Amino acid sequence: MSEITAGGQALLSLFDMIYVLNLPERRDRRMQMAQQLARVGLSLEHPKITLFPACKPREAGEFPTIGTRGCFESYLAILTDALAAGHDRFLVIEDDADFARGFEAQMPEAAAFLSGKNWGLVYGYSTELEPVDAPGPLRFVDPEVGVRCTHFVAFSGDAARQALPYLQGIYGRPMNDPNGGAMHLDGALTWFRAAHPDVVTYAAKDSLAIQRPSLSDIHPPRWYERTPPFSTLYRLALRAKAALR
Repeated sequence: MSEITAGGQALLSLFDMIYVLNLPERRDRRMQMAQQLARVGLSLEHPKITLFPACKPREAGEFPTIGTRGCFESYLAILTDALAAGHDRFLVIEDDADFARGFEAQMPEAAAFLSGKNWGLVYGYSTELEPVDAPGPLRFVDPEVGVRCTHFVAFSGDAARQALPYLQGIYGRPMNDPNGGAMHLDGALTWFRAAHPDVVTYAAKDSLAIQRPSLSDIHPPRWYERTPPFSTLYRLALRAKAALR
């Protein structure tokens, strides 16, 4: 194991636990996440890192897809585990995340920024958010502003205690329920933040992590993703795209 880098040390200093969410059958993604952690001198065997098995229900139920439901159930399970363990601050990294090119410089700055603040949620990216000129590595996100994707999201213990019952309520209601029903996890977190404006949310101004191009576990595979030889060519194209990022 190589020496832990400044970025890796920042992760360990800021979070009690880092959850890596992975479907057991996605060995490809598990290996890729191990490679990402190795970049910062960490591994899946580190005591502050938990390889968390993602849920895979048999049917979609009220959710748009089986994968959408599985993702939602996985986060409910992680929040439950983190609260039972008494974690004060924890990070969830989905197995299709890559640390951004600027991670080594940005993560220590982000950790220093957050260490003196009372935060609830932190998104390690700024997908579709308007750029801001505020100083510092992170930006405040208004409770009414939605944030897409969940590949690198941190929770405080207080936020998790509020989020768990709220998300359980959404999970138990039908899709399109006026009080919030079965939906994608990123949408549910947006609903949660709007209903709990006291949960202070930040997002990285320059992404700490990006989504790696790979076959989706959320949406059913398209014809060219499952039909040889097109599926082989598609996977090679994804690897080439990832190498360029």
